[in-house]
Amino acid sequence: HMASVWVPFTSESKEAIADYDEIRKEIRLALQECGRRLGVFLRKRERAKGEFRRRNIFELYIEEVVEACARLKGGKLAKEKLKNQLQKIALKRTGGAKTDEILGHESGPEGLPHSIIVTPEGTEGEAPVPPGAEPSNGGPPEEPTPTKETTKAAKAQAKTKAPGPVEKKLVGVADVVLVAAEKSKDPTLSIPVRSLANVNFNEKRGIIEMGRRKQERTLFNVGMAKKFMQTVLVADALAELQRANLTTSLREIYYRTKHTMKDSHENTFDAQNESDPLIEDLEVTLTALREELHVRAENAGSIVGPVVLTDDGDRVDCARLGKGGYSVPSIVEPEFIQIRRCTADFVLLVEKGTQWNRLSEDKFWRRYNCVLLTGNGQPPRGVRRLARRLHEEHGLPVYVLVDNDPWGYYIYSVVKQGSINLAFESERMAIPKAKFIGLSSADPDTYGLPRNVGIKLNDKDVSRAKELINYRWFQKKPWQEEIKRMLATGLKYELDALANKDFRYLSKTYLPKKLKERDWLD
Repeated sequence: HMASVWVPFTSESKEAIADYDEIRKEIRLALQECGRRLGVFLRKRERAKGEFRRRNIFELYIEEVVEACARLKGGKLAKEKLKNQLQKIALKRTGGAKTDEILGHESGPEGLPHSIIVTPEGTEGEAPVPPGAEPSNGGPPEEPTPTKETTKAAKAQAKTKAPGPVEKKLVGVADVVLVAAEKSKDPTLSIPVRSLANVNFNEKRGIIEMGRRKQERTLFNVGMAKKFMQTVLVADALAELQRANLTTSLREIYYRTKHTMKDSHENTFDAQNESDPLIEDLEVTLTALREELHVRAENAGSIVGPVVLTDDGDRVDCARLGKGGYSVPSIVEPEFIQIRRCTADFVLLVEKGTQWNRLSEDKFWRRYNCVLLTGNGQPPRGVRRLARRLHEEHGLPVYVLVDNDPWGYYIYSVVKQGSINLAFESERMAIPKAKFIGLSSADPDTYGLPRNVGIKLNDKDVSRAKELINYRWFQKKPWQEEIKRMLATGLKYELDALANKDFRYLSKTYLPKKLKERDWLD
């Protein structure tokens, strides 16, 4: 449309306008302005769509969080109130009413502005009030009059055992959500960072300790929302174990918490590698060992020697179970396993099951009055905890026997100083006085092992050794010399290599000489 006091028509029929540069310029400017306004409109609409998608994601997870919190609180939770509070926070954080206005969702259900839908749960949208009708006060319905049956049920519920300290910590996860919702804030879990950058070595105590760095996990962050929801679900499952006084496996926790979320095709968990780290997160956050959370792993260790245990009421004499010994449970806390008697002089913790079998078959434990323990590789927590209990409760020295390679050194350091990933557990797992009895990098020369039984260090071995040599807990001069000697030879040696001398060389010569000469590293 063109408006002017003088329009330069090309003819008396007024069907066309003259081709003037000024008119072309104004047409171009008008089209550019239209394009700019259209772009602004489309960008606003795309942003609004993005905010609306975020809101839908939050509301999907809110349902799961509210249900899990209700179970954590033992059913004593106003679910609708909590749900509404969280939905209001989600609405505010996703553009509020402005988003709905841009997308045309205001004043009614999506796609039906200024209308209502009646559902079994109530009305959706603005319902008109008929003339003369009294508006509802929106208050809760009157409580029903208690009957004898409901009174008895309430008394029975009151008699249930009081929650233990671990259960209270788990319920505290729900409290984080409730408190934040009351304050209209984003529920946030502060989880200690499990990495080398967040551990400190306490030289006085000789253990690794967790640092103060934490990472926040929030509900109203698209990148964290699902993991936040999953964390609350896992806490709920762990609280269920506490109340039922049951133990379970990591795998069963995964299946217990997995289901398809309401009104969606999305699962709460897709694989076990999503749920396992959350249990470790809760361990460090709540300062509760996995064993205290009643989560067990597969039995992966063995013990033989002059020790008598009580396991679930059964007497277990570890000196009378043959050369196969007793399978160490993953949970060996005093309430599950009691050490009734121990007459051993020391504990020998062996890395490899094959060498443990050799020592057990040769009755090394009987000749030297010791306890033989193995974890078949990196010792599981049950084996480490049992070794710590024997050391702490019965004053037994602990000697660690591993391969001569960087991985054997690290196994020893985990037993002695604690684990980097779970540094908080060092208080109850680490054995600062544990000794490294072998296989050391000097032993091949000392005991005449030929170089051809050694294995060439690969790039990964060299890289790992260089990492270890920089750890603060390997800074003692003997350990620096030990690691540098291995790197200089370019070889690593397995315990099995001692069989080159004799099948019983380990039990008849090597270990007896080591013990007699007190040849170990601290």
